[in-house]
Amino acid sequence: VLNKSTEENKKRYICISLAQRHVLEKLVDNFRKGYELVVLYCVPNIKEYGTNTNLFPFIFMFNKLDDCNEDTKIYSNLKINFNDREADGNFLDDSKLIKLTFKQLFDYIYEIQWLNAAKAEFLTIHRGNKVQLELYDESDSSSDNNNNNKKKIDSPKYILYLIDSNEKKSRNGKCGIFIVPQGREHEFLFSSDEGQYQLVQQAGFQRLIIVHLGRFFHFNNLQEVQDELSSKILNLLPKNCEVNMVPYLTASDTIGKREIIHQSRSDFSGEMIVEDIFDPSDESIINRRLIFLRNKNAIQSEALIKTQSKKKKNNNNDDNDDSSGRERQIDK
Repeated sequence: VLNKSTEENKKRYICISLAQRHVLEKLVDNFRKGYELVVLYCVPNIKEYGTNTNLFPFIFMFNKLDDCNEDTKIYSNLKINFNDREADGNFLDDSKLIKLTFKQLFDYIYEIQWLNAAKAEFLTIHRGNKVQLELYDESDSSSDNNNNNKKKIDSPKYILYLIDSNEKKSRNGKCGIFIVPQGREHEFLFSSDEGQYQLVQQAGFQRLIIVHLGRFFHFNNLQEVQDELSSKILNLLPKNCEVNMVPYLTASDTIGKREIIHQSRSDFSGEMIVEDIFDPSDESIINRRLIFLRNKNAIQSEALIKTQSKKKKNNNNDDNDDSSGRERQIDK
């Protein structure tokens, strides 16, 4: 730990560490109040430095505040680069720093450390192995998607299920990516262990990455999803498999359309949402669903909604009625 005075003659402590658990606990004990903490994750350019190590350090900079009793403010760049090959080295760009709590900081550090340790394992096909990963929006915000501005910052944008086939040989190559259309993530083939392994076998790859799309985000089309994921999966591919060799698969011609129309919480059921899933062949046909987020792949209740012309209630007194309007009818 370096003790350094700034130009404003304020105390600054700098710690460079691999951030093991006992180090983090010590930092919290000594700097919980009276500081501004900036935490940076330093990933050098691998080609430039010629190193294959995944043990990159964290930099903790504690700037003394005027009020020593004020809770420490934490800022970090930890969510910026999921893929270390994209790190640009501009670690002190204020526009890339986000505000965190101590718990969030520790969670992100542990996730980065786990991913670094797992990278070597991802290079090898482990028959029957399954790993779940969550990718968050780098902009730290989710699009409202006409969802009445209801946002869920802590919700992942993509949920990835990395599954290695039980088969010794594959007929279609080393790796494929299957994107589940919005509104179909609850189906047996995409949500259950048995169904996902069945999908892997049907796809015919040594490794299949099944992608669920976050319900609090807006996706325009399949190509947009492919372009974003291409830069995220480099560390998930098996050895001797390049990104341009990985095909994208899906179960529909479109990415699907979803709108969240209500979000609330109860002490008994926790957080819940009501969402509309539009029929890809006819958007006038809508499935309205109630989802409890603690079991987000299970539909609690569902109603079919159709848009149609208004019915004339009284054929004898409808000469002046305007029947050109539209209304939604719920089929029970």
